[in-house]
Amino acid sequence: MEGPLRIALRCSSLVLVLFGTGCAHGEPFAVDDHRTDFPFADTDPARLTLSGYPDLHPAWLPDGSGLLYSYIHAENPELDRCLGILPRTGGQRVREICRRSLADRDTIDALDLPAVSAGGRLAYRRSASTPFGGVAEHTELVAGTLEDPFEGPILRRLPFTGSDGKFYVAIEQPHWVGESGLVFLAQVEEIVSPCPGCDPVVILVNGGIVHLLADGSGTVSSIPGTESATSVAVDGDGSLLLTREGDTRIFRRSLETGSESVALDVAPATPFAVSAGGGRILAQVSGGFHVADPSAGTMTEVAAPGLAKPVLHPDGSVVVGVRFDPETFDSDLWRLTLP
Repeated sequence: MEGPLRIALRCSSLVLVLFGTGCAHGEPFAVDDHRTDFPFADTDPARLTLSGYPDLHPAWLPDGSGLLYSYIHAENPELDRCLGILPRTGGQRVREICRRSLADRDTIDALDLPAVSAGGRLAYRRSASTPFGGVAEHTELVAGTLEDPFEGPILRRLPFTGSDGKFYVAIEQPHWVGESGLVFLAQVEEIVSPCPGCDPVVILVNGGIVHLLADGSGTVSSIPGTESATSVAVDGDGSLLLTREGDTRIFRRSLETGSESVALDVAPATPFAVSAGGGRILAQVSGGFHVADPSAGTMTEVAAPGLAKPVLHPDGSVVVGVRFDPETFDSDLWRLTLP
């Protein structure tokens, strides 16, 4: 029979063997992959984001494989706004683009208004403000690439004076035209009185479409005749599509020659936003969309109440937009399959 000391030694050896096996570094524990590539519910429209903060500015990647958008990084103490990429089908973000460095710890950084060229150039608006400051200390439109978003020139600082002499303080709806430039709606400040006897307030209004060279020179050209434009998009051939205030037509304009024609008329409705993809044109009107295929001469009406800022997929099959909640001031991205 074994003595107490021998039994103790054998037990100690067994414990060491088990401990060593459990802590071996050659075979790491397997971790389940919880990433998803499907939306929160199998419905149409389908909700793509559910963050509790405003998700904004959707833009498709050129190949249609994913969707860029702007979101608030809730785990960051400063609540910075970052760019995220969702799979085409929705689900969890597959990439996050945030401006994080020790020098930025005392500022609130915001990246938004993304636009990607066919060659992978990434343009976006970048601004920084101090906590509780309210007003951005600096804002600029910058360019990088999808591979390296932060290595690229500042295309234009905001505000700026256009070639038409207007003082533009903000921009909306940037789109690449080829690889050499962007177009966007430029906005000016306007003082209005909301009611008789009320104090005047300053609002932003569209002042026209501006073309910006993307070579870092900051050269801007105001496009004449677009002062009443309410939206802009770029068609597959590089021409501009635009809507005008109070007009039932969507116009196609050549950036090179300035010639303009009617691409679509959705009378009696008045379109106020336009997008293009897969040879189709999507016009947003009150209560939904008109989806047209000019080559086939067809147009379909699609009900989509509450879906704003629409962007048509490059193949024209689906549209993604922003749905706002007036009670929580939250907004999420939703996807709608088109007929």
